[in-house]
Amino acid sequence: MIGRLFQVSCTVEGRLLKRHGWSRQQPARRAIERDDDAVEVWREESRRSQP
Repeated sequence: MIGRLFQVSCTVEGRLLKRHGWSRQQPARRAIERDDDAVEVWREESRRSQP
């Protein structure tokens, strides 16, 4: 996001973050709070409601 907003390369982004004591973060594959059972119920309800 920094690169897109300020037109800087990833190398510069990394140095700027590190200089301020920050680090890059990668999004998790899925939410920790995810309730797989609730997701399955929602999927089944969605399938039944489609024509």
